[in-house]
Amino acid sequence: MFKTQNYIFLIILMHISKMIFSQNAYNDSLYMIIKDNKCGFINQNGEIVIQPEFTMAGYFSEGLAPVGTGTIMNSKWGFINTSGAFEIEPKYEAAGSFSEGLASTQIGYGWGYLDRTGRINIPHSYSHVFEFNQGVAQVEIKRKWGLIDKSGRYLVPVKYYYVSKYSSGLAAYCKLLGSLWGFIDKNDQVIIEPVYDKANEFSENLAAVMLNEKWGFIDTSGKYIIEPKFTNATAFAEELCCVEVDYTKWGFIDKTGNFVIDARFSKEAIFRNGLAFVDEFGKAGYINKKGEFVWVADK
Repeated sequence: MFKTQNYIFLIILMHISKMIFSQNAYNDSLYMIIKDNKCGFINQNGEIVIQPEFTMAGYFSEGLAPVGTGTIMNSKWGFINTSGAFEIEPKYEAAGSFSEGLASTQIGYGWGYLDRTGRINIPHSYSHVFEFNQGVAQVEIKRKWGLIDKSGRYLVPVKYYYVSKYSSGLAAYCKLLGSLWGFIDKNDQVIIEPVYDKANEFSENLAAVMLNEKWGFIDTSGKYIIEPKFTNATAFAEELCCVEVDYTKWGFIDKTGNFVIDARFSKEAIFRNGLAFVDEFGKAGYINKKGEFVWVADK
């Protein structure tokens, strides 16, 4: 029973991490694991390098990782280095990974950004935030989204139902719930008209878009590179993208739309530094780009 709870906790935490710690790829080759209901980190060979001792954890980036101490319901977050030592003490309600020198943290009900010294760079005045990419971050206030720069200045006012991560000079946007999706630049100018039922952010110069319940991929001109044929799709990372087939299984395609790792997983995943955390209908762990497991979670 204990191992089963541990496995379920790992699956839940991995999916929470994807929401809290944004959509960016991370540049440090350590990977979060859970053992005995505590979070630690392994290397690419599946060897534990930071012992599981934290309540929750995010991903390493720029040499630091956000980790939580205390209980799950009353945790305090700080940042550790690759030796497992705290560089920013745990005192925040939640925290995201560093990107371009800044990390998101939560104080009370507000989110803002701090630098590597722990100095608050942008006040905690947002309902939710994501990481900076190309000097731009998406922020939410009262269920409306916009874009800011690193000084906290608004590039796109908080007025849209949703605005995605800014990448390749564009961000996906949707004006109102139920309206069509298109793409704007950081000056709030429409570059690709809103003609899609849904759209994801650009990554590696391709964006997943949905039309008539099928997902495909366009370039920054709006031209289809991979025709719509999948039932769901994420974003490209390290030349691979996780897509869903027949609403049941996920696998990884390359930029020609061909499967490199067959659709055999129950949930979406993303590669970071050569590994992806997957769930193969009850077998969860990290795989390499050959689809081979290098670390498997206890059930």
